[in-house]
Amino acid sequence: MSAPLPALVGALRAEVAPFLARCDSRRRVLPGFVAARWREREVLVGWTGDGAWSAERGLRALAAAAPIGELVLVGVAGGLTPELAVGQRLAGRRVSDPTGPAPDPDAGLLERLLAIPGIAAGTLYSAPHIVGDRNDKAALGARFEGPAAVDLETATWARTAHALGLRWAALRTISDPAGESLPVDFNRFRDEHGRLRTRQVLGYAVRHPTVVGALRELERRVRHGAEGLADAVEILWS
Repeated sequence: MSAPLPALVGALRAEVAPFLARCDSRRRVLPGFVAARWREREVLVGWTGDGAWSAERGLRALAAAAPIGELVLVGVAGGLTPELAVGQRLAGRRVSDPTGPAPDPDAGLLERLLAIPGIAAGTLYSAPHIVGDRNDKAALGARFEGPAAVDLETATWARTAHALGLRWAALRTISDPAGESLPVDFNRFRDEHGRLRTRQVLGYAVRHPTVVGALRELERRVRHGAEGLADAVEILWS
């Protein structure tokens, strides 16, 4: 590969899986990333791992392994403001974290995303931990004007992409709205680098079967939301 390729990057495989399923002729570039054919175009698709530590390492590894053109960063997020319902897609016009504002997205790429029906503009705030309690969401959401959502990786991706000279934009889909708490405190199951230990979550569910239904619903929302992200990327790249 010599010419820069458009890249779709999420934190988790589930967030990019629907788009990847629409591709063929996949060729591994490095663990977690493939070069694939989509509608006669070659694109890069992959996931960095969750949390800021993995987000930076993964994106830098991809940029070192393959030439990246425009970069679309996707994933699920928690709603911080009440107008964001489950499945709403939010493009980050502003991105920040506890250290302050992150670099702005590419204006042209952002406006192309916002031209897609059903996509709103707002703030993506990257927290150092999973914000899952509805009271914590309300307190955090009160700091922002307009629609806002919380994730773990976008600000780190933004700073890394800026440092690498990449044109980027971020698109998130709401998996849990502002007025709803997550069924489990997932922070209990993150490792020293902020990655979720999935097996520990499954073990907890086995010991606490009352949360199984809510976890399955959350998984369904992630799958459905990822399909909506894939739909948006197809329109963006058509």
